[in-house]
Amino acid sequence: MINNHGSTTAYSEDKLAKFRCSLDPEKLKLVSPDTRAAITAYAGMIAVYRARLSDIDAEIALSPDGRRKRQLIDESDSIRYSARLLYFSVQPYQTH
Repeated sequence: MINNHGSTTAYSEDKLAKFRCSLDPEKLKLVSPDTRAAITAYAGMIAVYRARLSDIDAEIALSPDGRRKRQLIDESDSIRYSARLLYFSVQPYQTH
């Protein structure tokens, strides 16, 4: 289980695998070990963010309009922004 430090939710490896970015090992060989470790960590963080977004989207769909729904939408927007920033670092090393 990997714990998202912004949340108390822990996701199973199976669920994270569903959302993981596929990285190209050949492209990763071309970068330093530190850069490779960072890219791999970013890909893992993106998987956690995507899993959380999946949960939030389901909760938004079931929530009546109101304060809680607004909080969920704000959280979703924040996570999407963070995931997008990480994605720009990971994208060049993904398999296509």
